[in-house]
Amino acid sequence: MTSTSGVITAESRESLFWVSGNGVRFGIANDEATLRALGLDPGAAVQAPWPLLRTFAAGPALSRDAALLARDTVPTLGQVAIVTTTAKAGA
Repeated sequence: MTSTSGVITAESRESLFWVSGNGVRFGIANDEATLRALGLDPGAAVQAPWPLLRTFAAGPALSRDAALLARDTVPTLGQVAIVTTTAKAGA
C-alpha cells in the first residue's frame, strides 16, 4: 500500500507500507535494493489514506539493511553463530 492524504480525490503516492493479516503495518524503505529484494513495484501499490493506515499497529520498518543487521545476542543454549554475507552494502 502507499499512503495518500485524507482527501478523497488524492492521487499522491507517499510512503510504502505492508499491512499484515493481523493488522500490523510495516513501513517499507523506498530504496532500490529493498524494493528489488522484496519484488515490489511502488507504482502497483494500492493507495490508502494515511488517516486509515495510522489506525493499524506499527511494526518495524522493512528494509534490506535492517534484515542484514546482526544483533549482539546469544541463543539460550550458548551457541554462537557468525553472521556472514557476500553482498556488499548498497548492492
